[in-house]
Amino acid sequence: MKLILVRHAQSEANAKGIFQDNTLGTPLSKQGIEQAKNLALRLKDEKIDAIYSSEMKRAEETANIIAKNHNVKVILDKRLNEFNSGTLRSKDELFNFFEKHRGEKGDEYFDVKTPGGESKRDHANKIESFLSEIIQKYKGTIIVISHGGTNKLFMGLMGHTPLTEAYKLKQENTCINELLFDDGKWIVHRLNCVKHLK
Repeated sequence: MKLILVRHAQSEANAKGIFQDNTLGTPLSKQGIEQAKNLALRLKDEKIDAIYSSEMKRAEETANIIAKNHNVKVILDKRLNEFNSGTLRSKDELFNFFEKHRGEKGDEYFDVKTPGGESKRDHANKIESFLSEIIQKYKGTIIVISHGGTNKLFMGLMGHTPLTEAYKLKQENTCINELLFDDGKWIVHRLNCVKHLK
């Protein structure tokens, strides 16, 4: 199976530097729409068996633009949503919260839940469930439109990097990560590729 894992195009909140987790549902910006069109053009000749998307508006809009070139319907899956930071509403709040709880539970505080939200372990478990399902279901190529944080955990779970180091990876808007599942393991062919935006 080939997995084309993509981060959504630029949203209006991205363009304004506004913090987003799995609650803020802003649409794509004008630049984001152009990014998604360029991405769709790059992927138009791929033989696609399925397109999955997070439930978030920015991901769904990106997926729908890609799907116009393929005879498949976008499947929304909440397991692909971005990390739920609960009542923490900025990157600084999130960083300070985890710094405060560093070392309390597990490596890199993966088991510490955000107030009203989830732990990084919770987030990773949802992605792991999704991966297990698609491995059983598909042999061909699928596209997954997700989020920066979600994609980073995908890479950790696929063995590209230790899970606790995964958040250090870079994931730009509409980046392509191309992975093959072969003989029980994931092989990375492309990581954070945005040549379609050049």
